[in-house]
Amino acid sequence: MRLVPHVKLAFAVLALTLFGLAAHAQSPVPSLRVNAREVVVDINVTDAKGNPVHSLTRDNFTVLEDGKPMVPRSFREHRSDQKPAESPAAARPSLPPNTFSNAAAPEPETVRPLNILMIDSLDTPIATQSIVQKRMVDFVDKVPAGTRVAVFSLSPTGKLSLVQGFTTDPQLLKNAIKSKKLNLGIPSLEDSGQDVNMDISQEMFQGQAAPKKSAMVAQPKATAYDQNVECNHAAERGQYTISAMTEISRYVSGMPGRKNLIWYSGGFPERMRDKQGSVCYDFNEDLNAADDLLGKSHVVIYPVDSRALDLLAKNAPDSRIVRMQAVEHLMMEAVAEATGGKTFFNTNDLAGAAQQAIDTGANYYTITYAPTNQTMDTRRRSITVKVDQPDLNLLYRHQYHALPPNTTLSGKPVDKATPLQTAMMRGALEPTEILFHVTVALAPTTEATLPPGSNPDPKAMKPPYRHLTLNYLIDINGIQFDLSDDGNYHGQFEYAVNVYDTDDGKLVNSSTMAAKPALADDAYDSMLEGGAKLRQEIGLPAKGDYILRIGVHDLTTGHLGVIEVPVSAITPQAAPK
Repeated sequence: MRLVPHVKLAFAVLALTLFGLAAHAQSPVPSLRVNAREVVVDINVTDAKGNPVHSLTRDNFTVLEDGKPMVPRSFREHRSDQKPAESPAAARPSLPPNTFSNAAAPEPETVRPLNILMIDSLDTPIATQSIVQKRMVDFVDKVPAGTRVAVFSLSPTGKLSLVQGFTTDPQLLKNAIKSKKLNLGIPSLEDSGQDVNMDISQEMFQGQAAPKKSAMVAQPKATAYDQNVECNHAAERGQYTISAMTEISRYVSGMPGRKNLIWYSGGFPERMRDKQGSVCYDFNEDLNAADDLLGKSHVVIYPVDSRALDLLAKNAPDSRIVRMQAVEHLMMEAVAEATGGKTFFNTNDLAGAAQQAIDTGANYYTITYAPTNQTMDTRRRSITVKVDQPDLNLLYRHQYHALPPNTTLSGKPVDKATPLQTAMMRGALEPTEILFHVTVALAPTTEATLPPGSNPDPKAMKPPYRHLTLNYLIDINGIQFDLSDDGNYHGQFEYAVNVYDTDDGKLVNSSTMAAKPALADDAYDSMLEGGAKLRQEIGLPAKGDYILRIGVHDLTTGHLGVIEVPVSAITPQAAPK
């Protein structure tokens, strides 16, 4: 076997010429694997004033699982004031027209967490949605430079959309938050009592005392309240919201490091009864399954009640809507605690809540351990973390389920994307384990057919089409080649291009091609120095704005190289022959 080093000297010289940038070293990022072979626990440690406590050591912590001490396998502190490792100083390369390089990526992939803003219009009154939108614009102005943020929207009808992929560009974030893609609107399943005080039956709040009739304020009778309808609405909202959490966790599952999900929402009750006294829904098991999937994807949720203090200011403490809010808070607290996050309630400083969540999510300790109980019995395992210093507050996830890899609590296998599929998602990180540059030619005229190998969305792709030709030059130092008995060097990798609609982020077309070269010694040495030249074609609709996500994946090592290119940056011209 011949395992090629990541950067061979000969190609390093060529890379500096072609790309103007050398490959940079990256710090290892612990991946979260919540199963019985290894558990990863993130721990936020703060003092009495809520300030992060730094410089603790492994010896300061004790970790227990089901009450039994665990031996840490690794320990690491993460700090927001730590600067990421920078690549060697180099000028941005001067490339020919229509030529793009992932080696020229302005931001190296770092160990800093990714941050997700989710604006939940399904569970939030319309009047509050516009307030959240304005506060988020204020929040962007306060985000520390270099912070990666993505924006998701859960629409009033329960549709989850990626509004803006991960970016460090404040203007892109502001544009996304202000855009119509945020899907603000009147929730189709809104509680009937969102805007008025109404009485509520005792069955809604199991384990809590219902207010006495004498303590209730007079209620307007203009809006009828039907608890059966309310149960159905809350159940549907809950299903949509839990599905959104699941989709997000799967979307980021292949991205390294921690993800902080800041969830602006009014929430929903975890469990409700109808007016006949029967349980009309109970989301306890669904939430447990979602929490486990979030844990495996290293997602920590920070719920923020976007209704702020408005409900408390406008309604009596014993009013139905305030009591409903209290029950919704319990559910949101349960989700936060299960993932190691923190809730933000009864505050009008929505931008400050987001900033505090990002700061909390950037200052933490990571401990990994191998459980002494290696049985994959799907049972709940409790986690307890202690620190040997007084008056400190700890925030971490307190449980996980001992599940076999890639399964859920229901026993069903987890739909898992391949490394290339994950890396090719719009807005995902742009890895540089494989360096390449690509020249893209956009045909000046339209065509009635698509190039071979296209996988179009039939609803989005209608003729006429514009043809694109991609000519790759790939540094194969990032691809493993093995010397076989036939005397040739064999490798296997794939290269792909996805076409996304800029407006709604939908995938409209894609093409993936495989390469299995068998190279004689002289051809192999020549390609090490000069790179591998490959060609690919793709089509896109003649009208509209689109983004190309282009990637190369080594099937042996899993190494990846990806870049995003807006079609608007490509000058139409005939493809080179």
